[in-house]
Amino acid sequence: MKTDHTLAIESYLRAVSTNLTALSARDRHAVMTDLASLLREDAARVGPDAAIAALGSPADYATGIFDAWSLDGPVDAQPQGHIGPVPVDLRGPSVARLTARFFDPSDPHVFTPRLFGAGWGINLGAVAVRLRLLRPDDVDAAVLAAVPRGATVATLAVPAAVAASVLATLCTRAGDLPDRLPTHWDIAGEPNAFAAKRLVLACLAALVSVPLVPAVDAAARRAPVEEQLVWNAQALLWSGLGASLAGVTMTNARGGRHGNLVLLGLAVSGAAALVSLAAPIRAGVHRVATG
Repeated sequence: MKTDHTLAIESYLRAVSTNLTALSARDRHAVMTDLASLLREDAARVGPDAAIAALGSPADYATGIFDAWSLDGPVDAQPQGHIGPVPVDLRGPSVARLTARFFDPSDPHVFTPRLFGAGWGINLGAVAVRLRLLRPDDVDAAVLAAVPRGATVATLAVPAAVAASVLATLCTRAGDLPDRLPTHWDIAGEPNAFAAKRLVLACLAALVSVPLVPAVDAAARRAPVEEQLVWNAQALLWSGLGASLAGVTMTNARGGRHGNLVLLGLAVSGAAALVSLAAPIRAGVHRVATG
């Protein structure tokens, strides 16, 4: 059962959020995440009543945010530039840009600039809204605070299990594979490019394991829930793709010709990543709605 002090903090957060509706859902979430963290830290030190009083009324606090926002501006999710109509960004991924481009339900654009290089990626947040899995305003501080801890653990455990399975298969089957393995397939699924076995297996191992590093790091340092979910979804996307590539490679080694299944693997991995993002948010929405 929530205490009166907890209810007071949540009431203050809701009031501030209501006064920030002029901001985009993404920017409002960034502000509210910082405010919730600040309030809880101050409440533990001086008590919730004093912590809330120090911030002033919700309307005054929101006014201060708007004043600061006009000077600092929101997080820049725009690409560095364009080559013709194609967006280009060579800054490398940051947490803010990763979240804004990979999972932003408040942005209706399905295709967003790639995190690195030229071209476009897919905004799974917009896909979730179009499939009616989420609403554009579902991702806010209250909902994220209500996401079950088990959901973030589960969305990390799945790609970790997939990666472990792929790595185990590569280790146990390496000796049975030919010295050269396929690296590219034509539209019919026939391999048309090959490389040394050691290089191919090393690339497959990196594909499924490296994306787990930021996900595990985010979990270890108790990063904000949304950041954890986004890194976990990225890990699931890449581990799933690595699993499909490894499967096709093993099939080719036995004389099969199913390279076109890599595209199916990519589609399945993308769908799994979408579910790993939408399901915890929906659970948070349900908790908020039911109190």
